Amino acid sequence: MDAIVPAGLWDTTVFLLTWDDWGGYDDHVVTPNLEHTPDGVQLAYAPRVPLLMFGGPVKPGIDSRWNGHPTIGKTVLDLLGLPPLGVPRLDSAPTLADLVDTAAKPSAAPPAKAAGPSSRPRAAPVLSGRDTGLWRRSRAAGWRTLATSVP
Repeated sequence: MDAIVPAGLWDTTVFLLTWDDWGGYDDHVVTPNLEHTPDGVQLAYAPRVPLLMFGGPVKPGIDSRWNGHPTIGKTVLDLLGLPPLGVPRLDSAPTLADLVDTAAKPSAAPPAKAAGPSSRPRAAPVLSGRDTGLWRRSRAAGWRTLATSVP
């Protein structure tokens, strides 16, 4: 974003941020039966994983539709006006392009530029075991410790 905002591209840029790591916690919502293999076997969904969609033309709000990872590719294709790729799982996936309004004024102001790199805390490696050498080196480098476990 440090390049997008100063370049004046915030109003036309959409960010899709997701991760495929649900952290080991079970979900309280039953996974729906949405997608099947060509021979009829249900694809097993795991607990929900968030997707953050933001940028100048993104409508504010929370969308609670269930989607899979192919939705990301389908959304990008739709937003860029590209034709289907000939991959049935992607081409038939739902899209989130309706959450973007390119004709409207941007729904959110661009984020303010963060302070210079020297003022940002650096992420530390997750330390475990008795690697005190790594511990000392990480502290000397100025990393902020995110997690430690020393038995």
